Amino acid sequence: MFALRSSLSYSLGLAKCCQSRTFSVGTAPMVSVNLKGRSFLTLKVYNSVAIKQILWPTADMTHRIRHRGEQLPLLQGKSIAMVFEKRSSGTRMSTGTGYTLLDGHPCLQTPQEILRWVSQCNTGMACGLSGWANIVSAGVHNQSPLERRDMETSLQLITGLSDRYRATQICVELLSHQENCASLNGRTTTWIGGGYNELHSFKLSLVKLGANLNVASPQGYEPEAVVTEEAQGHAVQYDPRLQVVADAEEPAWEYSALLTDPWGNMGHEVEKNKRLSGLCGYLIPIQTGSAAQTDWTLLHWLPRQPEDVGDAVLCSQLSLCFGEAKSLKWRILALKVCCLTEYRPQVSTRKL
Repeated sequence: MFALRSSLSYSLGLAKCCQSRTFSVGTAPMVSVNLKGRSFLTLKVYNSVAIKQILWPTADMTHRIRHRGEQLPLLQGKSIAMVFEKRSSGTRMSTGTGYTLLDGHPCLQTPQEILRWVSQCNTGMACGLSGWANIVSAGVHNQSPLERRDMETSLQLITGLSDRYRATQICVELLSHQENCASLNGRTTTWIGGGYNELHSFKLSLVKLGANLNVASPQGYEPEAVVTEEAQGHAVQYDPRLQVVADAEEPAWEYSALLTDPWGNMGHEVEKNKRLSGLCGYLIPIQTGSAAQTDWTLLHWLPRQPEDVGDAVLCSQLSLCFGEAKSLKWRILALKVCCLTEYRPQVSTRKL
């Protein structure tokens, strides 16, 4: 696997010889955003206004395609290469079927195929990816090489998920969260579990939208310190409350949404037993919400493991998980459309 990552990173670097691009992921927060031609790797580079603009087309296309049944050949003649070091069924299936629905052409590249092509011809692999596909959707174990290659290469990249962020998937969850309440501004959300990629993305986006965030992670499984520090800076700027504690009971007060994620998260499957031991006591039963607001809800990225969330909560009216899963395709698809076209939403913007 190390050889694959090194070879893939090297090959992406060589793609610069095929085509140049004058835009890339920067570090300065963006006030307004036009995603066409840009890579989409993380929400951390966007401020509150830009995040709302990104979520607007997502809500719009969900309404137009799923609810109104419109036929929109927005991706006709466009192709996408799906590169997954670890296959994420939801992201992979939603991207592939959604791309086809809009008359585009998806192509799944497995790590084995990439390794074989790289070993045969590094230059050919790099030029092939930039020449054969209009965009690359990646599910990778390491975020950093993607960010470096985006600065250096011609490939337009979208991160489905990585070790540090969930750039695409977090937009799906933010919109599901928002649709259940009038506005995220002033609402309180609690995360219970390990400090993984999903929590990192929530911390760097929710506080910008004015939402308070409580985080309960056991010792040894806290979110990365650099992400917490950056999120604290955003909390000062946008004025919500952000607290990180080790006690699962401490932050569970007056929240409107409860968040968690599978504890055997991507890249940590081999440590599952150790992690389950360390996270013992952080299962979300129905009692966890006893001190919450009366209209509190649960968000959890499926599939659910029995160690994550109890059946009583997952299958109750409190859970938004199944509705979120059904909307996944349209919301992931909207980001791809915005990255490849000059799409303009038809429905009015929603208050976030």
